[in-house]
Amino acid sequence: MPFQPSQEGMLDWIDGGESKTYEFQIPDDTPPRLYWYHDHVHGKNAYSYLASLFGFILVEGTDQDLTNSPGILEAREIFLMLSEGLVNPEDGSVPPVFPIAMQFNWTSVTNGQDGRKTVHQVEQGEPILFRAASATVEPTIRLSLEGEVPNMMVVVANDGHPVQTMEETDTIVLSGGQRVEFMVRFDTPGNCAMIRQAWKIVPSLEACQGAFEIPVCPCVSCDIDQIVAAFVVTETVVAVEKNLLPLIDTIALPTPACPDSLISLAAQESVDRKTIAMQQSFASPLFQVPAVEGADLGGIPTGFGMNDR
Repeated sequence: MPFQPSQEGMLDWIDGGESKTYEFQIPDDTPPRLYWYHDHVHGKNAYSYLASLFGFILVEGTDQDLTNSPGILEAREIFLMLSEGLVNPEDGSVPPVFPIAMQFNWTSVTNGQDGRKTVHQVEQGEPILFRAASATVEPTIRLSLEGEVPNMMVVVANDGHPVQTMEETDTIVLSGGQRVEFMVRFDTPGNCAMIRQAWKIVPSLEACQGAFEIPVCPCVSCDIDQIVAAFVVTETVVAVEKNLLPLIDTIALPTPACPDSLISLAAQESVDRKTIAMQQSFASPLFQVPAVEGADLGGIPTGFGMNDR
């Protein structure tokens, strides 16, 4: 999807009770992929992020469409927008506004609600296409299936691009902003849960706070496993009678198409070499952005830089 800066409006506010319609022109040759968007008002991203203000954009309808592939065409789709937030323990809702300075008790959030409240009824032998995105900054999300129904997962696309080689795995890894699409078939009746694994790098909340030198932990409760979604698999006679092939053998992905512009670029000879350093700052001023005395930065000032800019 082409970048359209006129639609960004990073300084434009939409207040409570207000609305704004965004119109994007999607060219006919736009690759069919899973995209996602998020609120991007500068200075208030933390509020928006913790209030689950983001969603998916789905472009489909060509021969390269992943969902038209054998083994995926008949699959049921389940979307997983994975993030974290403060969750109301009474009804599982995510509060829209809260003091940023309070001691956070974050939990895993799936599609804007407490992951423990996300329950899917599926049938034995039913193929599922999970379309997941990580609406997080850190830490990296690691997903696994645990419970009475042990299953392997098959990654079919990363960031909207079909993979060149499929492999079975017991863990799905998503970095901040990444999209991963993967297949699962629940062949055994019973109950299981998709788990967001504890962040093994940081053994405790205290260590997490110390690592970032700020008064609150900037990540989901990182020392415990979190439930992303639960599944109840019901037994079906049809699935029992079928001689089911391994899931990975039932899928045939489209051949990735490479744009002519990239083919031309790859054929050019390199004329220079440059080192690019990525940086992150938790203090104002944020690289070349000047400090503004008395400005409300919306919580912890965080800046991402490239070569000190």
